Amino acid sequence: MSDLDFLYLRFGDVNFPVDAVQNGQLFSALDPVRDRMLAFFKDAINQELGGSTTTVTASSAWGTARVGTVLANAQPVQDVCYLAPTPDLMRETNWGMPLLCCYRTSAVHEEFSLQRELIRSTWGVDYILPPLAVDDRRKLAGVLSGVRSLLTLLVRKRSHPAYQNGLLIFGPGYGGFDTLKVTASAEGPVAFSDQTGGNYYYALHLDLESVELDDMSMVVDVNGNVIPTSSATTFEGADISVGVGGSDGTLPDAIVARTDTNPDPNYGKVRT
Repeated sequence: MSDLDFLYLRFGDVNFPVDAVQNGQLFSALDPVRDRMLAFFKDAINQELGGSTTTVTASSAWGTARVGTVLANAQPVQDVCYLAPTPDLMRETNWGMPLLCCYRTSAVHEEFSLQRELIRSTWGVDYILPPLAVDDRRKLAGVLSGVRSLLTLLVRKRSHPAYQNGLLIFGPGYGGFDTLKVTASAEGPVAFSDQTGGNYYYALHLDLESVELDDMSMVVDVNGNVIPTSSATTFEGADISVGVGGSDGTLPDAIVARTDTNPDPNYGKVRT
């Protein structure tokens, strides 16, 4: 087998030939963005609600509310899971609570251009509280609404100071997602509650939509060197020139636009 037996192509975050597998699990090479999203969301939630990514500050919102509850020793996100929270998974695995899950659910394949393919994936994100007594639920269930707002902001901002020093983790040129957005959310008792002894788990669910592209501009060889590709279209910008006219003739270049022009740095500022 020679180096010529491989594709040397990239789709989103996935390289072919396949990158080295980390910790013996294929997600690290074939869907690395999944673990990255979980780590990003976990660190941001724990920092914003608990005051730290590794512990809980007593004066933080979570630190104040958790006192005297069954979650008195738990962080806002105690554990993470890369799969959908099915009844058997919840029954057979001793997950820490609250639990944050992130997983793919469906995808639509489209043609982005004649040269590039696109996968538009739907993701599920679940933030799950354990069964709580009425008094504990009154103290802690407000976290569901808070996490909804926080995750919406994180997806729009694409970064958080508590995760990799604020590095952008997705978007054009950063990670495998070209775009990511929240499309819907719901809150309430989860579907498997009636199969777990009558103890109701309350949760927040969000639907996210990601766009991943066949990235010809980032083809690499086995040594990690970028291979130049003249056939790739990057769509970094477009120049538009429109003529306007009628039966008497056409006024050329009546409308001219460039999408790759840097905006005026003084736009929106009060001029003195």
